[in-house]
Amino acid sequence: MKTRFTAEIIREYTDRGYWGSQTIAERFDQTVQACPEKVAVVDSVRRTTFRELSRMSERLALGMVEAGIRPGDRVASQLPNRAEALAVMIAIARIGAALVPAVPYYRAAEMEYFLGHSEAAAVFIPGAFQGFNYVEMMAGIRPRLPALRHVIVSGEDAAPGTVSMDEILRVPHEERYPADFLTQFRPDANDPFLLNYSSGSESAPKAAMMTHNILLLCVWRTQNLRLADQDTVLTLAPLHHGFGLVIGGLAPCVCHGATVVLMDRVVPEEALAIAESERASVIVAVPPQIVSLLAAGPSRYDLSALRAVTTAGAASNPDVIRQLTVQAGCIYINMWGTTEGGSLMARLDDPPEVIETTLGRPAHPAMEFRMLADDGVTEVPQGEIGRIGMRGPTVFAGYFKDPERTASVFNSDGFYVTGDLGYIGQDGNIRLVGRKNELINRGGEKIRPLEVEEAILSHPGIMAAAVVAMPDLRLGERACAYIVPGEGVQITLPDLVSFLRSRGLATFKLPERLEIVESLPMTASGKVRKNLLREEIERKLTEEGSKNGS
Repeated sequence: MKTRFTAEIIREYTDRGYWGSQTIAERFDQTVQACPEKVAVVDSVRRTTFRELSRMSERLALGMVEAGIRPGDRVASQLPNRAEALAVMIAIARIGAALVPAVPYYRAAEMEYFLGHSEAAAVFIPGAFQGFNYVEMMAGIRPRLPALRHVIVSGEDAAPGTVSMDEILRVPHEERYPADFLTQFRPDANDPFLLNYSSGSESAPKAAMMTHNILLLCVWRTQNLRLADQDTVLTLAPLHHGFGLVIGGLAPCVCHGATVVLMDRVVPEEALAIAESERASVIVAVPPQIVSLLAAGPSRYDLSALRAVTTAGAASNPDVIRQLTVQAGCIYINMWGTTEGGSLMARLDDPPEVIETTLGRPAHPAMEFRMLADDGVTEVPQGEIGRIGMRGPTVFAGYFKDPERTASVFNSDGFYVTGDLGYIGQDGNIRLVGRKNELINRGGEKIRPLEVEEAILSHPGIMAAAVVAMPDLRLGERACAYIVPGEGVQITLPDLVSFLRSRGLATFKLPERLEIVESLPMTASGKVRKNLLREEIERKLTEEGSKNGS
């Protein structure tokens, strides 16, 4: 797995103290030595100590080695949020393989793409979970995956042609090998450990490679949350999503020795009850889960131990932040980053205005951010909107099997140029404007969907909203609003327009069509799949024969 890192880049970040020689597995072993009998994971099945989690990972690593999996091989995991998922991650790190994570609600189309593109040698799946049979799914796509040698099944549902994960964990493989046997498979800290696939909201997913060094440095973000070994972290975000993996699993459990409480099926009332009973100090969740928690009434629970709720994946509505802060009695921290790495975040001691309306500042002091003009190179003045560019030791190692695409997203100064638009305020904090490809061009006037969405979401009867472009023969594009109303709430386009006018929105920014839906299509990271909404409204207009928007 060739990366973009030259010897010069590696030497620079190593000499500056940002990268080292420690691997993820070695960092975990260090944690285990410090607190072997402490509870590492609480899930829907059991409580697992650090010693037990370590033994699980060793047995899984030896089982994979016995199956012929070697350093550099890709191993996928689609396990739900349970201790086994963390054990698999650590096991993969022990043998120098690379993890291909997949959230449990992906189905045949997504899994065939991920497994085929990554050329995965093995995949860990549940037998059945939440009424879905994963063994049958894999049986249907496996004939088209020539690289896939092993399907490893958790639970009692292993079938002919698959391997039982439970059996691997039951067998004391370690008794047949010397204690240092696995060290021969030890990777270099600059080898890729994670193939972080994008959620595919705009195009076919691409795999950003993240090394051991990058991921261990990304853990720095939790310094801003003041995470330590006495913490209990309730992780609602999927462990097999980049944010959940690092902030909800790798950082607290593997690196800090904190207890991680995992929910494999998130019911808001149950989540709040668990936060109360387990004395959670931090909750890690994606934005839709935050909204659900708020609707469940956090003020009805004893959350006095809760210090922070953190999320990532999409912009958070200021009203939601304020309500959760009051009802849960904690600080709300929204992290911003990309599949390709880098991160911005506010701090716990920042004033409310910064937390509610900005992305904050670089999560790590070594990271540089610039706002760039359309050419992707020229830096725009402070306060002006530009494309967000980033450079530093937490930026990805390149796209797997795609050096041309890798080269295309970096400018001549070495900055990774994103598709997100933002500006740097006078306070030094970065504010998000939206996606470059989501701007609506209404006869030359540019409409920023995020601005309109925030205004819509300030309506007490609207639970979710997305604003997208719809084609128009005269103006080119107009704005169409998709909304999810609250229970029993009825709202019309004139109602919405009147409300937005009262919020001071300019006339050209007002939506000119309203679509009422029960839910918005979402990616694994909690982002709205606006490409699907744009396709839907264009199809509707075509069927109606009214592409002029009248």
